[in-house]
Amino acid sequence: MFIPETPDQAIVSLQASRYGYSLVDLTLSAEDVADFNQIAVEKDLFYSSFGFPSPENLSHFLLEIGPNEPQSAQRIAERIIQIAADVLHASQRETFWLTLRSFTPTSRYDMPRWHIDGQYYFPDKGEKDAQYRLSFALVGPSTLFYPLPRASEELRKIVWVQMADRKRMAEMFPKEEAFSPNRGQAAFMIGGSSQNGALHSEPPIHEGRLFLSIIPCNKKDLTRLNGFATN
Repeated sequence: MFIPETPDQAIVSLQASRYGYSLVDLTLSAEDVADFNQIAVEKDLFYSSFGFPSPENLSHFLLEIGPNEPQSAQRIAERIIQIAADVLHASQRETFWLTLRSFTPTSRYDMPRWHIDGQYYFPDKGEKDAQYRLSFALVGPSTLFYPLPRASEELRKIVWVQMADRKRMAEMFPKEEAFSPNRGQAAFMIGGSSQNGALHSEPPIHEGRLFLSIIPCNKKDLTRLNGFATN
């Protein structure tokens, strides 16, 4: 699979993606990798920011989820903000909704929760711009993606109706056929459409996990966000 080197390339690739997702290599530095590897996750917590968060707020969140080192937390906060800036620039939109979610080990996702995201925000009538987000696991396993072709219209209609039945979905879409981004790779994924959206799930989480989601949007959309929960 071709892995774009920049968010700009990944977003262009996303529009033509067969499965509703595209990957991007975040080109993590050796210091980034060392910092991410040292993050301790000992609490299940959620952080949300509309537009750029302050480094202090991000650092505080990182110190709250586990016994993390303040200087490392500060560097990680600055790296997250840089990733957000790169995504915003590539999207050519006005702002974004950034969330971080920490997970402690659980068996809750040993059976995949296959689903396609609904609308991240409520668009104006007739608005056709694609809704998408960046997903990236700083710590722990990456999101699972199932290669469900966008051209499989009838199957996608069934998925849209059956999503709440996890057992049935797990039978239809074996976890062994799923794909997960490698370390240092993030995924752009389409939401808001049964015909174009990426079929995905939380991975099995048997270790601490820290997950970043960035949804580019315009300022008017911030008042119309859909209470979307990241995974």
